[in-house]
Amino acid sequence: MDLIFDLIFDLIFPEGFEKKYEESKKENKPKYIRSILLVIIIISYLLIFGLFLWMGIDMLKNSVIAGIVIILVDIYFLLLCIIKFKKNYTKRTNDNT
Repeated sequence: MDLIFDLIFDLIFPEGFEKKYEESKKENKPKYIRSILLVIIIISYLLIFGLFLWMGIDMLKNSVIAGIVIILVDIYFLLLCIIKFKKNYTKRTNDNT
């Protein structure tokens, strides 16, 4: 399943999130460039999660169980993404102080 999502994301965003994410963590880049990269990453993820949420809500019309499952999986991945971002960026800011 992870391979399928990775393939879809690589097709949609050929540069990949990892490159932008790693660039946003580097200290030798100016802060405004890191902030812009981080905003681009967050907006991209929100668009993807919004698309899956919309699919889940639209699926509720045809099959309630499938719609609920898609919405719950979307919320689960969103929470994992938020936790990962918080862990990486709070670790980075704590290391700098």
